[in-house]
Amino acid sequence: MAATNPSSTPITEAAMEKYMFAKISPASQSIITRVYLAGMKLLFSSQMHSQLLQEFQQQVQQGHAIGDVLGTDIAHIVLILYQESKGTMPKGAMIPAGTLLLAKATEFLNESKLDQVTSSDFADAVRIMSTAIQAKADPNFAQRMGAAQPQAAQPTPPAQPMQQPPQGLLGAPQ
Repeated sequence: MAATNPSSTPITEAAMEKYMFAKISPASQSIITRVYLAGMKLLFSSQMHSQLLQEFQQQVQQGHAIGDVLGTDIAHIVLILYQESKGTMPKGAMIPAGTLLLAKATEFLNESKLDQVTSSDFADAVRIMSTAIQAKADPNFAQRMGAAQPQAAQPTPPAQPMQQPPQGLLGAPQ
């Protein structure tokens, strides 16, 4: 059976799972599902859920892009799970499980009409989440990313002051 193209269907956890799981082994599916379910427990726990919603709304009202806030927040959740596992969580499951958590959060926000998360917002969130997880899980990630940057032919202009990035629902990554 061919996998569904996720861009032609609404962003839901079920659609994302169907698309992702069509491409991976049952053993990998099981590991990703365990991480996802642990993330769901954390994400939708009574204390965490209300805190996350309140902080999400504050971040968006302050002008932070929805994709940035979602990506940062889900990365924090996955990294908390990894920390709680004391490093036993397979690193290869972190981003796929995080992507499923992003899809579930997107589905929740869209269905509850708390906000409208577009496919572009979702793509941004996946990029932000993936980068944040890789930066924490792989000590050589930043070095490899720096080496992958194209070399400029002309001198780089002086750095401009940067805007403060969104802190996400759980604060800055640890």
